[in-house]
Formats: sequence, structure tokens, C-alpha cells
Amino acid sequence: DIEHTLTRGIAGLQLRMEQIILAHNLRYFEMN
Repeated sequence: DIEHTLTRGIAGLQLRMEQIILAHNLRYFEMN
């Protein structure tokens, strides 16, 4: 099912983005 795969791909991408933002914020707070 293409739609199901696409939905999972988008969800995974959003999760990865959140992890990158979280890691970036942690590094930013550590520097200050």
C-alpha cells in the first residue's frame, strides 16, 4: 500500500526532525 508507506515515511521524517531540533537545542543551551 503506497499511501501507508508514504504516511509512515512522513511520520519518520517528522520524528527525525524533532530529534535533530532537540539535539541542537541541547547543544545551544550547553554553550550558554
